Amino acid sequence: MPTPEFSVAMPSNIDRELKQHLVRKDDQEDVCLATYAISRGRDRTTALIRRIFLPARGERHVHGNAAFTGDYVIRVAQEAASRGEGLVLLHSHPGGRTWQGLSSTDRETESGYSGVARAVTKLPVVGMTIAGESGAWSARFWISRSESLDAEAVRVVGDQLIQSFNPGRRVAPLATESQRRTVSAWGELVQADFARTRVLVVGLGSVGLDVAQRLAASGVQSIGLMDFDAVEVHNLDRMIGATRTDARIGRTKVEVARRLLLAQATASSPDIRSHEMSICDPDGLAVALDYDVVFSCVDRPWARAVLNQIAYSDLIPVIDGGINIETTEDGRMRSATARAHTLVPGQPCMV
Repeated sequence: MPTPEFSVAMPSNIDRELKQHLVRKDDQEDVCLATYAISRGRDRTTALIRRIFLPARGERHVHGNAAFTGDYVIRVAQEAASRGEGLVLLHSHPGGRTWQGLSSTDRETESGYSGVARAVTKLPVVGMTIAGESGAWSARFWISRSESLDAEAVRVVGDQLIQSFNPGRRVAPLATESQRRTVSAWGELVQADFARTRVLVVGLGSVGLDVAQRLAASGVQSIGLMDFDAVEVHNLDRMIGATRTDARIGRTKVEVARRLLLAQATASSPDIRSHEMSICDPDGLAVALDYDVVFSCVDRPWARAVLNQIAYSDLIPVIDGGINIETTEDGRMRSATARAHTLVPGQPCMV
């Protein structure tokens, strides 16, 4: 049975507020509590940080290893339960730089409070650590008082997408010889995070198919392809790479796209997944919630509405793009407009 997948996401304004409290100028550890809502995909469960509850006077102790008080935990757990949310225990490691493990003291603290909070909220407790030197987050889900499972990543969504990856659960792929020019453009660290970001392309027409192939050629290791349609003769002038045979036998667009991506991928072990379904179906929506970034290459209003929603409700950045061409009544082209629009909290939605 595969290990359950977990992640954490938060908007950039919550990330800033947490860092202002947890990363102290005197280099001591600190703690605070927050609440989360669940975003449940097909394979991955994500905790969406909703509200921060800073400690009131006497609700936490700062003395080397910072500590919560029981009253503080119960107060916020009850608040979380009243909203149908779960509890998040957060603390800082002042000298940390990367994904942080738990000391025996940290583990004992989180384990001790996880049972109490779970009894109140009926949801797993999420423990989080911030590395004070770099601002990188790490996280784990306490599925019982004695067992925790590490998250695979924590993403902060705002003007920038900043992800902290668990090196044990989401390994950085080694750059290949075919990626030399790409790596030289933005460096090894950016390429490592770019390559292990899970990207879904929804809609495999002329725009979506090209976007997907460029992602594969640039080294993205895990790419999902979603479309419910098949190749037809009238698609061939727009789906570069599809063949007359594909159209004659009605081969699905996701099948054709996967073939093209595998031929062009520069990752050493590309993971190209086909999802022959609509984003408007419950199964399609569940699949989308397993990805870190979604490219919207659709031209139908219902599909765009669903993608617009998950960008804000589930904190998955959606990059919407397309080309609109208008013609005159006598068949001449009047104008052509191309647009790319990133949907994230703090930025305008599609509407």
